Order: sequence, then structure tokens, then C-alpha cells
Amino acid sequence: MFTIKKTICVKIFEPTKIKERLLGDILTISGNLSRFYVNEMESLGTSNKAIVHKETYTKVKCTYPEFPTGLIQTIRDKSIETYKSYKALIKKSKKATLPQFTNPVVRYDCRTFTLYKSENSFEYFVSLSTPKGRVRLPIQFGSFQLNILNGLSDKSLKFCTAELKFSKRLKHYILNITYEYEVEETTTSNVCGIDLGLINYAVFAVPGQINFFKGSKSNQKRKHYAELRRKLGKKKLLKKIKSIGSKEQRYMKDVNHKISGNIVKFAKNQKAIIQMEKLTDIRERINYTKKLNKQLHNWNFRQLQIFIEYKANAEGIPVLYIDPRNTSRKCHKCGHIEKNNRPRQNYFHCVKCGFTSNADYNAARNIAETF
Repeated sequence: MFTIKKTICVKIFEPTKIKERLLGDILTISGNLSRFYVNEMESLGTSNKAIVHKETYTKVKCTYPEFPTGLIQTIRDKSIETYKSYKALIKKSKKATLPQFTNPVVRYDCRTFTLYKSENSFEYFVSLSTPKGRVRLPIQFGSFQLNILNGLSDKSLKFCTAELKFSKRLKHYILNITYEYEVEETTTSNVCGIDLGLINYAVFAVPGQINFFKGSKSNQKRKHYAELRRKLGKKKLLKKIKSIGSKEQRYMKDVNHKISGNIVKFAKNQKAIIQMEKLTDIRERINYTKKLNKQLHNWNFRQLQIFIEYKANAEGIPVLYIDPRNTSRKCHKCGHIEKNNRPRQNYFHCVKCGFTSNADYNAARNIAETF
């Protein structure tokens, strides 16, 4: 049984000026409290929830006596999560600055959030805790979100949290509602192997079927962005460079979503579980040519694996990870392992049995058969 957690986004519809001011005040207080909490944790040298609560609760209630206790607790908990992520980056010797919460978020739980179904022109309303008591707000959504809201209303889906924030892009207050449900796990002996690479972003292999997800078009797009960044760098246009990087990230995220969706669809049709290589620290372990190394460092392969895993689990398909050693050097026909079996990046030729194939296909078959 898999527990699947997902999030939908809904828009708060045109709050009155009083309610809009109230929502803005909540976000402002959330930002202030979040900065207070991370500074306290930095001073205390701990992110332990019990210690943070003991050292801060009285101070917070004295400063914001009307602010709901439930919101204080959720803001504290989210601040702790953010601070732990910051400390994890520092531990890995990565660049990171103490969180400033310039775009604050307020997390609501079942104590501070209620979803109401209505017979009015707006089918659903939400009730949020505020320093001035509960506020009822109509929400706007699409057909997909409506199905989820219906599931939350009839309890077939379990409500987890809702996060309020102001979208500068949309110029609206929005709620990200997180919910969960359970899916039966698929039981099967079929295994499909997924090999991830730079020329072929992914190769899906299961007895009787093979699919290549080529990266040529995306690589051309990435080269375009890289060349654009290089030209902008010469002109010292740092803001435009950052904007280009964001566009490339959104583009590659869309590519990874499409690839992962197709892979899970194929696995479901084949009634097969998915097996992939455990690619932890691959950037440190692998050394190709200078050109390929640069592409490798810019490719978010872990994001693709995450997308595959959560989409597969949502269909009840288990995802397993194996040791990546020798998957590209082993002949899946005779089992012979040798470095010379792969004379070129995309070509496999077994020096023992003479088997030849695309190198990524051979690797995917090895991944599928390591079970």
C-alpha cells in the first residue's frame, strides 16, 4: 500500500478590502515570526521542536497576543523545516544564507482550516483562522481541482495542510491544499529497467519492448541557453542571466514531467515494476569528456527519478534502486564484464560473445535483470 501525497492550487476570489488587509497582516506576521524563529535557532544552536517551543512561545504570545496559537505552531514548525534544510546545505559545504522569508507563507492545519461546500454561486468556501477570528472566503478553481475538493468534502481524500501565500505573478492570494490517499501496490514479476543518460535521457527496457527518450532536441535548447548566458556574461547582465537560468529550469522540468509520465504509462501497460540505478553522487563518481561532464553537471537527473517514482507510486507501481556498478560494462547476453565492452559512449560490443547493441539499451536490460 502506497500513501500518495499531492497538492492543488486554488485562488481566493476577490476578498473585501478588510479581508485582504487581514490576509496581508497574517503573511507579514508570518514573515516576522519565521525570521524570529530561525534567529533563535541559530542562537540556541538547535532546531529541536521542544526546545524551540519552550524558549520562544511566551515571547511570541506577548508580542502577538491575538494571533491564533494553532498558526503560531504551524509557522514555528515550517520555520524549523526551512532551517533544517539550510543547515543541511551548510553541512554539504554548499552556499546558503540564513532564510529571510521575503515571500512568507502561512501553513494551516485541520484546526485552523475548514473547507465548506456551498449551494451558492461559489461551490466551495474556505474558513481560515485569523487574529480577528474565523474568516470565510470563496475560492476559484478548475475542473481537476473540483474533483479533488469533492474528494476532500466526502472524505474519500484526506486533508493534510493548506498554505496561504500571495502570488506576485498572479497578483492574487492563493491556497496550496495538500491531500493524501492510499493506493494498492501492484504485484508482478515483470521488471522494467530505466537507464538515464545524456544522449538518450532515458531508455525503457522490458522483455518485448524498448523505448528511447532522446535528448537531442533538449540538448540543442540547452546549448542555446548556455550560449545566451555566455554572451550576457560578457556584458555583465546578471539579472538577465538569472532569468535565462529560470527559463531553462522550467523547460527541463517540463521535459522531465513528459518523460516520466510516458515511462510510467509504459510500465503500467506492461504490468511491470520500475528499476533504476541509485545515482547518488554521480557527478563526483563519473568522468567523461569535458563537454559531456559539463552537460552532466547541468542535467537534473535526480528530478527525473523523483518524477518517475511519485507518478509510479500513484499508480501502485513500486520503484526500486540498484547499485550502478558495471551496468554499462556488463553484457546482458553472456554476463561478461569488461571496460572494453563499451568502446564508445553509445556503442556496446561484448569482447567475449560478440553481442552488439546500443549501449544504453544494454545497460537498461542489465538494470531490469538485476532483481
